[in-house]
Amino acid sequence: MTMLRSWLNKHPLGAPYRGLRDLLRISQNRREILEQQRQLSAALQRLEVDVMQRLEVEGARLDRLERLECQNAQELEQIKPLYKAPELPFSHKSSPTSWIANAERLLDQPLADLAPEERDHWFYSFYSEMAGGVGHILEQQYQVYLPLLPKIPNARVLDIGCGAGEFLNFLRNHDVPAMGIDLDAHEVERAKERGLTAVLAEATEYLTHCNEQFSAICLFQVIEHVPPGLIRPLIEACAKALAPGGALLIETINMRNPNAVNGFYTDPTHQVPLSDNYMSFVFQWNQLENVDFIYTLPEWMPGISAQDFSRCYANYTVIGYKKSDLA
Repeated sequence: MTMLRSWLNKHPLGAPYRGLRDLLRISQNRREILEQQRQLSAALQRLEVDVMQRLEVEGARLDRLERLECQNAQELEQIKPLYKAPELPFSHKSSPTSWIANAERLLDQPLADLAPEERDHWFYSFYSEMAGGVGHILEQQYQVYLPLLPKIPNARVLDIGCGAGEFLNFLRNHDVPAMGIDLDAHEVERAKERGLTAVLAEATEYLTHCNEQFSAICLFQVIEHVPPGLIRPLIEACAKALAPGGALLIETINMRNPNAVNGFYTDPTHQVPLSDNYMSFVFQWNQLENVDFIYTLPEWMPGISAQDFSRCYANYTVIGYKKSDLA
């Protein structure tokens, strides 16, 4: 067979055989080339699909990156005042709020109409109303405290430092029996003019000689006015004067808040700032139970975590309960 193939490859009579063989080879090569083209075309299509998918993914990433860059640029503009020192003028002039006009409007008492001997009598009333009315804020705070006041039969709430009776009036509107005491005779008179029960007295002395037991004793923005050496005796007297199950609530300026120093020294009659840790310790020292903090009047500032509630509020209240006879 090999000799025949060799003869056909060389002899002239083998030309038809060689032509047919070449045609078969060409046809085979063509089929192989076509198959290779088909495979190449399929591979190119798969590559094209893969490239398009990659381009879509990269395009989405680029869009997201552009949005993030835009967002970052906006945030940088917002926080720029926090880290970039502004170019301030060498001096700046501003005017204070019209404090006296605000107080005159609320008290319905022109300062100019007061006789010289009456001015000192009215000073703290004017000062307490200098902001032009904070009733809407007090209402919100009182609404927070109302559910915390125990309901004890035949026991009243005592508001120490009752002023003109804002909290007493709130309690009256909610059918809660209450009375107040204050050191300012004029403020006590203002409370009485509203039909409220108010007594001119010093708190610790009053409680020492009082036989009444109270369902709750409240001191709102009062304790910071008390001289440091008298704070513990006052809290001890309050704890003793509570009825079993009664609550003591003391609200003061939250020294953890960044604005605390300015807020504290706005009133020169404030004595010393009181930390929440100290106050809660004194409550526990006097065997009050279930001691908790309540933060009110939110004042968030950039740089403070909104989750750090101990720093986001201007005021804090510490509350504790006297052990009940039924416990």
